[in-house]
Amino acid sequence: MEKVKDLLSKIRKSLLTYSVLLIIILVTLHFILKASGLKIREWVYIVVISISAILFVVFLIKEFIQIDKKTKLDILLGIVVFLILCAIFWKFLLIGFFFLSVAIDTNSEYVVERENVKYVAVVDAGFLDNDTNVYFHEYINPFVYNSKIEFSEFYEEDFDPTEIEEEEVTQNLLEENIIKVEEEKDTDELTEGKLTEPEDVLYEKEIRNGTTTIKVVNVGSVLGGKMIISVKKTDNSGKTWRNQLKTSDGAMTVNRGAEFVFINEEVGFINNLSLFVLGEDNDSLLVTVDGGETYKNANFIFPLDIEDTIFYVDGVPYIENDRLKVKMYSPAYTSSDKVNYYTFASIDNGLNWQMCN
Repeated sequence: MEKVKDLLSKIRKSLLTYSVLLIIILVTLHFILKASGLKIREWVYIVVISISAILFVVFLIKEFIQIDKKTKLDILLGIVVFLILCAIFWKFLLIGFFFLSVAIDTNSEYVVERENVKYVAVVDAGFLDNDTNVYFHEYINPFVYNSKIEFSEFYEEDFDPTEIEEEEVTQNLLEENIIKVEEEKDTDELTEGKLTEPEDVLYEKEIRNGTTTIKVVNVGSVLGGKMIISVKKTDNSGKTWRNQLKTSDGAMTVNRGAEFVFINEEVGFINNLSLFVLGEDNDSLLVTVDGGETYKNANFIFPLDIEDTIFYVDGVPYIENDRLKVKMYSPAYTSSDKVNYYTFASIDNGLNWQMCN
């Protein structure tokens, strides 16, 4: 019996140590995984912090039981005085709780599937409106996920992870049909007489007085708010068209609503409408310097002292005073946030961009 009492006494004395140790382990894992490009799932934080808090409360109760009667009375008196003050200044407490809730990260996580691929959807809901940004990360396991944002979605209302759009349900058949059509082609030449239905032309630019024309065509939709495009070109006023993209199926996937522009016959851009996170790989602006055969991520060079870390490309690149320029802006998540605009210029056809303001 004495051994049991000694064991309980040791556990009681170690409760505070266990509580602090759990937090230290959690913080250490956070930074180790962050360096490896991973993030701990939200539920892990909640569970560990809850256990730590319970241990700390039990420790305080145990210590309270052990102290003398006079000290107990002093503590109880202090608690009563505190409750009275709370009752008197309850309005100030409500204001404080409001600002505390604003300060706390309101992100929540869901495990969802897009195109039969599992993602962790991190939801960032605004306080002053119903606008919701959802950032999708690669699912690793129940405990961690990839910190890199694969793509993002914007909702003008709350995000419902169980909601499936009608076009997403039928998409598999559409995508399968597109692939079959590509496989049946004996050549990449397309003539107007072979087109069985009107094309969904997203962008078109005439070059050389209309003899040469480049156009971007929407050939289908996929899950996750994306669409499939092809880039076509004619050098004989539209008598024949050839597919420019040098991919396995002559198509590529971009975010739905993406914006397109060709500066000339060789240089073109796609504003992919995706989030640009400073220090991470980003496909927010895609550039081609071979007439649409291949696209790569444009590289943005930021000053070291810049405060904003999240950006969107504003529109598409343009020529101003014989210089190739493009604008970016930092998004505002609440009405009090300031939207900062930045102008970039490029001297290598848009492969690299330097901030010029």
